[in-house]
Amino acid sequence: LCSNAATLAQRLEAHPMIERVNHISLKSHEDYEVAKRVMPKGTGMIGFVVKGGDEAALKFMRGLTMIFEATSLGGVESLVECPFNSSHMMIPEDVRHAAGLVPGFVRMSIGIEAVEDLWASLQLAFANVRDCCAPVWKPQPSLRSLCSSVQCAFLRRLHTSFAAHPLPSMT
Repeated sequence: LCSNAATLAQRLEAHPMIERVNHISLKSHEDYEVAKRVMPKGTGMIGFVVKGGDEAALKFMRGLTMIFEATSLGGVESLVECPFNSSHMMIPEDVRHAAGLVPGFVRMSIGIEAVEDLWASLQLAFANVRDCCAPVWKPQPSLRSLCSSVQCAFLRRLHTSFAAHPLPSMT
């Protein structure tokens, strides 16, 4: 798991559509030396910023064929999320940015799949971004409405789920 994550982090760091990669196996990571001592085998978590902001990150994430979108990361399968529309969607934008969750930020948890299969999925996702957002990969002015529609869709699904499967009474 961790060696796959390290390999993918190195490849992502060299990719022209990636602005920055956050993984402790990379010498560019601010805690690289400490991590070598404390976590010598590394971690399966990777954070990175897709050029073009949140819209490009969403297109990237939704173009993945083998890595699945989830709000809870960590398992045997590779999972991905864009915090702006999932785990951190209710946190004000300025607070997210101050914490390093800048536009285009993606979090990925690497599972047990073969590293070349994962990389092939990432390559397809990059093609999805290039096809939709080329040549400059900048977010469209409608990003706020996109967030709102994603939040509304999530809340509708949540409401429908609870209506169909109510929680048992605690009395």
